[in-house]
Amino acid sequence: MELLEKFLIAVGGGATALVVVLTVFKSMFLKIFEKAMDTTFEKNIEKYRNKLSRSTTAYELLLKKEFEFYDKIDPNLATLVPLVQDLVYYARGNDGIDEPTQCKEYKEHLMTYLKMIPEMKNEILLHQSYIPQNVFEAASALILEMQKELDFWKEVVSLFGENGSAFDEKKAEEISNAVLMCVASIEVAIKQHLTELSEA
Repeated sequence: MELLEKFLIAVGGGATALVVVLTVFKSMFLKIFEKAMDTTFEKNIEKYRNKLSRSTTAYELLLKKEFEFYDKIDPNLATLVPLVQDLVYYARGNDGIDEPTQCKEYKEHLMTYLKMIPEMKNEILLHQSYIPQNVFEAASALILEMQKELDFWKEVVSLFGENGSAFDEKKAEEISNAVLMCVASIEVAIKQHLTELSEA
């Protein structure tokens, strides 16, 4: 019996000590665990902030390049619309304009038209990566349309001074309308894209 009492006292004292030790370690373990969780959470938040910041910066740069294209192409389109109509006007000739003035004006308009092609082509190629595909395709179609009939516009110059020369007014109007339709397509594509951006 005495042996049993001594055993219980020994085990009871050890169990009490074990409970005390476990209680102390439990609070220490909880503090270490909470600190590790806080540190991990803060690191994840910081990673997310960095990623968000990089994404935002990249998006802003892409938008800047895209809008740079619009800023450069818009004045060209605004110039091109009356320019192509004036080409037809001066090629046709009118009773109120003498032939030397008509020829001079036509050549000046044609030179402006010819200079615009490589300038616009350069802008389109430089910004191809930054503009939507449908805007790029519409702008490329305009350049192709402008280049397609260059021989026709150049031949008109040789018709000045020739009596009874057969200027194909219908073809000139068709070319002008095709170019204007391409300009309209670009404007519509840009407007649609900007509307989508504003609603996103």
